[in-house]
Parts: sequence; C-alpha cells; structure tokens
Amino acid sequence: RSKKERFPKRPFSIKIRSCATRRQEAHWTCATILELISEEGLRFRDIAIIVRNLEEWSEIICEALTEHNIPYFLDMRRSLANHPLAELVRNLGKVLSDNISGRAVARLVKTGLFGLSVEEADLLENAIYKFGLSGTDWWAPSLPVSPSRSLEADQEKVEEEEEIAELNKLKAKAGERLKRWIENCKAELTASQWAESLFHFVEEIGALETLRRWAAEAL
Repeated sequence: RSKKERFPKRPFSIKIRSCATRRQEAHWTCATILELISEEGLRFRDIAIIVRNLEEWSEIICEALTEHNIPYFLDMRRSLANHPLAELVRNLGKVLSDNISGRAVARLVKTGLFGLSVEEADLLENAIYKFGLSGTDWWAPSLPVSPSRSLEADQEKVEEEEEIAELNKLKAKAGERLKRWIENCKAELTASQWAESLFHFVEEIGALETLRRWAAEAL
C-alpha cells in the first residue's frame, strides 16, 4: 500500500460532530439541514441523510424531521401489515367482531385516516381509556363530569366541563362514522359486496384523499 498522504486543503465540506445520544444527533442533523436551506439556498430534495442501519435509526430520524417540519421520503422497505390503510381496514373489521371495543377504535383513529388530526386522535385515545368507551358508549349523550365539593373544585369542574365538551365533539364525530360503517355491514354481504362497501366507506371518510396528499408531500 502507498504511504498515507494528508489532504492538501482543509476539508470545509466535512464536519464531525459527537453527540451523547442518537436523538441529539438526529436533531443536530435537522438543524444543519435548515441552516443549509436558509443560508446556502439548497432545497430539501438536494439533501440526503445516510446511516449504516436505517431500521435502527428510522423512528428517531422521522420523529426529528417531523418535529422540525422537514418533508422527507424514507427509502426503506416496510411490511404492508404496518401501512396505515392496512391498519384502518384491519380495525374496521375488529370494530365489527369485537363489539366496537375501545382498543379497536383507538387504533382506528390513530391511523390518521379516520378524519381526525393527530392531536384530536391523541385526545380521543386518552378519553377511550380514561372513560372505558366501548359499544354503545359512542352514541351516549355525554361523557360524565365529576361532582364538585369546594370553590377550588368548582373551578376545576369548569375546566373539566370545557374539556369534556371538546371530547364530546370528537366522540360524536367518531361515533357518526362508526355508526355509518356498522350500518353498511348489517346486511349479509358477499365478499365482493363487502369489499365494495369497504371501498366506498374509506373513500367517504376521506382516507384515500389523505393518502394521496401524503404521497404528494413525500415527493
């Protein structure tokens, strides 16, 4: 082998950064990307993040990119079983077979395809487990409010009532869609009729449009 030679110039294009955790490294990378965009005039499509093992890094990197509002495309093969649409279809079936269990509905709203924002889905998921929502609870008039026993408790009750009012709106929104889905499947359907009913329902709740938007944003 030839004798190692020093690079004649200072390598301005290479930077070495030591971080305590992978999460810190991911966030530093995102900050560097935003710096390149604002100061160097680069576009997001001009930048790539390369790691040795993407499976180990994917969750951390995606979380950091999302937090910094950086659009991205993840070049990694994924099982279709974990695709949001597959998760939506699977839990629509669970809703029918498990008597509208809270667990199935929680997974349904977390797909991002049931017409609720990420924040709304988180609030509703918490309500499902806090109040044990299942079955016909989705069409009950209102969630319960705790009785107050003092002035301080009265203030807490007002805040709780406001929170409950918001949760009732989300519950009603999800409940209306659940009811529509269940009514679509009441009759005995052939496999092709069930598939057709499923397709029309998924289209009605805007899931297909959401998938198209996600695909466009990833380009």
